[in-house]
Parts: sequence; C-alpha cells; structure tokens
Amino acid sequence: MKSIEKVLVIFGGSFNPPTNSHFSLAEQIYCSFDEVEKVIFMPVSDAYPKKDLLEAKYRVKMLELVCKLNPHFEVSTLEVDSPVLLSSIDTLRRMQKAYEDHKIWLVLGTDNLKVMTSWTCYKEILEGFRCLVLEREDDILEHIIEQDTLLKPYKDRFIKMKESIHSDESATLLRQKLREGKSIRYMLPDEAYFYIIEKGLYTVVPTSHNKIGNNNIL
Repeated sequence: MKSIEKVLVIFGGSFNPPTNSHFSLAEQIYCSFDEVEKVIFMPVSDAYPKKDLLEAKYRVKMLELVCKLNPHFEVSTLEVDSPVLLSSIDTLRRMQKAYEDHKIWLVLGTDNLKVMTSWTCYKEILEGFRCLVLEREDDILEHIIEQDTLLKPYKDRFIKMKESIHSDESATLLRQKLREGKSIRYMLPDEAYFYIIEKGLYTVVPTSHNKIGNNNIL
C-alpha cells in the first residue's frame, strides 16, 4: 500500500486582522486533502510595504489565539522574525529546510496567479513547490494557465481547490467598520475580536462594545 506524503500548506498574508474567511479556508484545505498535515499561517513582517499594516506582534497574537484551538493550524513567525524582508521563494526554502520530510504547498489566489510570471522567482517557486490555488470571483484556473504561455509548462504544479469560499468578510471591510465605530463581532473569531477590543486596535471603539469584552485575554 502506497503511503500518503505529508504536506504542510503555507498560508501567507497580512492577516490585518484575520477573518472568519481565513480560518474557514484553512479548515477547508485541511479537510479536502488527505495528505495535508497542517495549515501554517505565515503573517508578513512589519517591513512589508502595505498601507495601514498593524504591528506584527498584534497580528501574530490574534492568529495564535485562534490557532491554538485547532491542532491542524499553526502560526509561523519566520517572516516576522527575519531582519530582512523575505521573498516568497526564501520563505518556502527555509520552511522546506525546517521540514525536510514534508512537501510544501503554497496557497495562492487567482488574483496573484495572474501576475505570478512578473515575479523574479516564479520559476523557482513552481519548480520546487506546488501551489494550491483558490479561484476568486469568476476566475477559472485552467483558463488562466492556458492563456499564459509562461505558466503552461508548469500546469501540473497547480492544485485546484475543490470549492471556493465567497465572503464579504474582508480585512479591509473590518478595518473600515472599526474606523466608523461599528461592531465587527461575528465577522471574525471571538478570540481575535475580543483581543482587538481589549487592546483598542485599529481605532477607539464605543464603550458599548467594551461591555462584552473578555477580561481573560492578556
């Protein structure tokens, strides 16, 4: 009987803040592929050039509060702890070195897939690793690959998610609601929500929201 290879899925992002959609997708990934042992959340470092990026220590903490409740989830601070901004291939190679007995897959949305060949390291990524692709909106993975002559030779390096999660619970929307003083409860896990309230992250929230805060969160 052929043994199933062990796979770690790297789920990178700013997680600013992490939403229900992030964790729903991670759970779907774990449940959809027998070979997947864990989904590892990889938050970007403070050096990542993105507007309104909350300090990494808070984003990491929110992820940890949620992931500790699921044995198949893990948080890596590889990029956060790096003294230099790591490229995708640097991150993947370091993870592969740390987990030599595992295969490494990278979560990739079709929005990034469309521009992947503009990355200087795209060939190295596709030659050394596989990409687990999440189709966004009306995108179709096969069509994107077929229309890109640079991606076509690597079509076997892509794995298509069997289902897609469509949600309006984007981190951008949550940040906007917080700035407007609106509640975001139930749009992200309670562990992350209460932490945001407790620490007053993103904006000053109304006193009425604090009444339902969790004093056990440090």
